[in-house]
Amino acid sequence: MRRFNEIISVAFLLFSDILSIFLSLLTAYFFRASILPHIFSAFKIKPVPLENFFSAFYLLGIWLLLFFHDRLYTRRLVFWEETRLIFKNTTISIIIVMLLTFILRKERSFSRAVFILLWIFTLFLIPFFRFLTKKILFKLGLWNRNVLIAGAGSTGMRVAKEIETTPYLGYRVAGFLDDDKDKIGSKINGVEVLGKLSEIEKWMKKTSSEDVIIAIPTIKEEKLKSFVEKCEPIAKNINFVSRFGLFSLYNLRTEHINSFLLISMKGRLLSSWLVTIKDIYERLAVAIISPFLAILTCIISILIKIDSPGPVFFKQERLGKDGKKFKLLKFRTMYKNSDEILKRFLAENPERREEWEKFRKIRGKDPRVTPIGRFLRKWSIDEIPQLFHVLKGEMSLVGPRPYIPGELENNPSSKIITKVKPGVTGLWQISGRNLLTFEDRIKLDEFYIRNWSLWQDFVIILKTIKVVLKGEGAF
Repeated sequence: MRRFNEIISVAFLLFSDILSIFLSLLTAYFFRASILPHIFSAFKIKPVPLENFFSAFYLLGIWLLLFFHDRLYTRRLVFWEETRLIFKNTTISIIIVMLLTFILRKERSFSRAVFILLWIFTLFLIPFFRFLTKKILFKLGLWNRNVLIAGAGSTGMRVAKEIETTPYLGYRVAGFLDDDKDKIGSKINGVEVLGKLSEIEKWMKKTSSEDVIIAIPTIKEEKLKSFVEKCEPIAKNINFVSRFGLFSLYNLRTEHINSFLLISMKGRLLSSWLVTIKDIYERLAVAIISPFLAILTCIISILIKIDSPGPVFFKQERLGKDGKKFKLLKFRTMYKNSDEILKRFLAENPERREEWEKFRKIRGKDPRVTPIGRFLRKWSIDEIPQLFHVLKGEMSLVGPRPYIPGELENNPSSKIITKVKPGVTGLWQISGRNLLTFEDRIKLDEFYIRNWSLWQDFVIILKTIKVVLKGEGAF
């Protein structure tokens, strides 16, 4: 039955991709033939017949072959990681086909504009149709796959929570296994601790589980070897939660010296040439929208002045790259005597002092914040002036949080965090914003620096827009 479900799932996803490519081609051709000629005179020449593109069946073959090579029909990936692989393979497919048409001297039989438009439309349609297809498969029970988690400690609990909040993977936690006798039979967030690690074969059969996640970072080598040997004959996938914690990198490389396995790692954002690339595209992006930002700044400045007396901008000293201090600009959202208001508020509400000391924020209605300030904060509009710091080279569009001097004192993470520019947005912004503790923010910043990529920046920017529009974690 499980094998049948897998075959049906692959067939559905394959059909989804073919349909997406077909619809993208039709849309690209229509756009080239009917819309571009009205915008650019160079496209008034009649395009090549649509039939020419259907004759290029090898395009579809190359596309699907690359998808199969990256196991996009069988691997369980989160949406954005899957989209990254789709982007990579789609781009390679289009480049290969355009090179083939040139080598075979058939460039006059095809339109390069259609190929480029096809590439653009597939980048949207393939992930969209896959998302819908997996939702259907999930409802039909075809995309579900049971997984057992070895380890019912804090790591195992975090893994289970991540699986629960990521239904796109299609995993269902069938249970935990743990050698702690006190935990066996109990439930953790509704999931039962079924038995000991040595009973893995029994519970895999009973729960019809195909995957195992080993979430015991401190497990001894002999015990791990014994456990894996029991899993291998019946498990489809055996996954390990990294022992390296924050040092876990997406770009880990393995090297062999005879029987020794070496793991090489380096924070990508600590590479000078990658930092240069990041700096160029971020400054260019902000420069393009600068005229709009200037108009918006003028409008908001007038509203702030009308709302309450005081300056338009709030300036605060923050730590920049290499620990250099700079004055960070924000639109003023508080009354001039905000410090006095805070002291009075905490004196009248002593139960809120712990909250203030933990988050350095006041949840709910903050008495220091002006009416227009509440609106600006809700939609993160108060942070717009920070974009001018990007143009000046003091900040990045995406990066770690800009910390106040003293916040990182005696913190071991300060060395790596201050090696890069702080960002207007970052992982902390899309992972809970003000709902996060200070320690959580530091962990996310360190993780971002060690695992940076252009794709990750792109995803963070998209998720930031979503978080801001929904007003998540803002207070």
